[in-house]
Amino acid sequence: MEKPGRGEAQWEVWQNIKRSLSTDWAAGYYNYPIRDAHNRFEHVPDIFVLHADLGILVFTCRRYTIDDIDTVTNERWEISGDADYPLSEVVNQLARIHSQITGIPETMSLAGKISRIAAVALPNITHEEWADADFPEVNGLILFESDLQNSNLYERLEEEKDGESITEDEFKTARRRINQGDILSSNREPISEDELLHTKKSLYRAATWGFDLREQDKQQEQIGLHIPPGPQQIRGIAGSGKTTIMAKKAAVMHTQRPEWDIVFTFNTRSLYQTIRKAIGRFYNDLSDGEEFGDNLRVWHAWGQDPSRTGPDEQHKGLYREIAKRAGISPYRLIHQTPGNPSLEAHCRDLLEADEDIPQLYDAILIDEAQDFGPNFYRMCYEALKEPKRLIWAYDEAQSLSKLSAPSPKTIFGDEYSGDDGIDMSGFYEGGITKSFVMRQSYRTPREVLMAGHALGMGLYRDDGIVNTLTTKDDWRAIGYEVGENSNFSDIGSEIRIRRNRDLSPHPLQSHVEPGELIEKSFCDSFEAEIEKVSQQVINDIEEEELDPEQILVVCVGPYDYSSEPSNETARNVRAARIASKLNSLGEDRLERDDSHNLAHIPTSGSRDEFWQEDRVTISGINRAKGNEAASVYIVGSEQIPKSNWERVLIENNNLLWRDNYAQVRNEIFVGITRSEGWCHISGVGDTENDFLREVDEVLSIVSTDEPELVFAAPNPKDMDGNISLDDSVPREIDYFSES
Repeated sequence: MEKPGRGEAQWEVWQNIKRSLSTDWAAGYYNYPIRDAHNRFEHVPDIFVLHADLGILVFTCRRYTIDDIDTVTNERWEISGDADYPLSEVVNQLARIHSQITGIPETMSLAGKISRIAAVALPNITHEEWADADFPEVNGLILFESDLQNSNLYERLEEEKDGESITEDEFKTARRRINQGDILSSNREPISEDELLHTKKSLYRAATWGFDLREQDKQQEQIGLHIPPGPQQIRGIAGSGKTTIMAKKAAVMHTQRPEWDIVFTFNTRSLYQTIRKAIGRFYNDLSDGEEFGDNLRVWHAWGQDPSRTGPDEQHKGLYREIAKRAGISPYRLIHQTPGNPSLEAHCRDLLEADEDIPQLYDAILIDEAQDFGPNFYRMCYEALKEPKRLIWAYDEAQSLSKLSAPSPKTIFGDEYSGDDGIDMSGFYEGGITKSFVMRQSYRTPREVLMAGHALGMGLYRDDGIVNTLTTKDDWRAIGYEVGENSNFSDIGSEIRIRRNRDLSPHPLQSHVEPGELIEKSFCDSFEAEIEKVSQQVINDIEEEELDPEQILVVCVGPYDYSSEPSNETARNVRAARIASKLNSLGEDRLERDDSHNLAHIPTSGSRDEFWQEDRVTISGINRAKGNEAASVYIVGSEQIPKSNWERVLIENNNLLWRDNYAQVRNEIFVGITRSEGWCHISGVGDTENDFLREVDEVLSIVSTDEPELVFAAPNPKDMDGNISLDDSVPREIDYFSES
């Protein structure tokens, strides 16, 4: 939707500003997405620049020629019989941005210091033409054709400067506020130096706030601000901030286009709380305190069968709503085939039905996209209005069955290819990138992430690697440096990889000793493991002062099958026994109003509620996906080689062993990478258990100052490890960010 009166003028002025004002300490934004709760201006700012010397600059652009303008006052311009309010609009936008920048304690000191300039840019009018028109003098800066030329703009703006230059540190702090870095941080107060190193709580608080105010990196900021005129894919390593970026992107779209019908969808029901909270915080900030409206929907991919009991809101889901709007009964396959058909089968049913899928939505954002199949993508694509804004984000090396999600060509097939089809290479007009690859991992410390990759891929497995990446470029795509002499084409030769600290910039790594963030305990019995883990969780609360909701216990292994006759090591039994033990210990040792109810198992209540205040969450891997905690306990790790999938499917010759183990190994990787700080892996047995021996070896390797993973180059034919990078994906971006 084009803003009235702008046309190409806005883009032309933006290009001139980038050329004229670009410096190390300037950040520029095209259509910066903020709105005013008091409706003092209709549109988001055309151009906004934070400049260390010139201060806060806001420009509104008009394409008018001198013949278009009938009258001019401070409040109102008459344009060929229509009203326009450029001066009041830009002044109010400047006031809103200034209050946003100086609205937190870290930047309050800038309020009376930083310069503020609001300007109306008229690139199609000269000084002489304006003077000859004999308009009355106005209280505001108007920039004419010659002012906007590269050699003149800086000097013209410097004449209007009404404050001081700001320091490098002040600029960085102000920029963090602009890109909503503080929203990525905890709400807690900054921590004082004297309590910094005493407990896990102090360290975690400092990591999420007190060490430094967080900032979105330039790539994250660019992705979050851009509204693409078509499909867009975001690929990245676990912990790179994809869900956060997608939440910001949804908030930005809703801010700029409140009339659009937007859907944010995902696979893990327990993410409802996390996603709605993230979108709400971004939108609240951008809209000056408002809540996001009904046009932005947060829906699970499935939706619930309406024949089940429960509030109607629990039935909402993208598949279900599309089916209803297409006039097709949702879930009808359930009544035609045994069991419960997959979401893929239901989506295929919609695509092959006689009824057309209506074009319902202006944008669909898919988080956890690695969990969905081609038919789900195609259903979403069909349900979109032109220009088909389907935006999907997925984790490299975290698919339930593969290391990389399928390429767009595989997803959409020949039907959607061709000159007018889906091409994810290169850029859209205006420089918006179609495909991003994110290599930095912010959530999980380096040694924890490396342990997750090594164990998840089986790099140190006695019987050979389960599934891994097979080229240098693929390892580099997820943030690893590959040894100069490593040769993947020489099967069996030694491969060495390291992870650069810059790509795992977790602040805790600088405040603890190697090995403190990931630990293990091997117990003689199931009862001993439960006792050990429960005692450590209580210690995290009692001694380390973590809040219970900052702790997550993840039970891995089979859900309801065990090689043991008693079935006591099944995942659901394990979770229940740990909950019982935690409640008992909490009653004995913790001073709580509700000490007997310390543990929370999400399956026992709402499927959409993963966390509960003041309670420790105990979960299987499927519900844990997408969530994270300061302290994570992986329980039952000796069960990783055992699997319900292995029993049912391999015995029926329906699944190859490597595919099965990739599925099972994914559990340990997902569990480990839920950690935002500490991770503890426990199991029953000792290093004679093949997997526990592997855990012992991997943890000893990653718990060094400069950990390096060493393994034999596998046969690529046995692996499914191709990231398939698009050569057009840029590795660097401009400091000026266009939205």
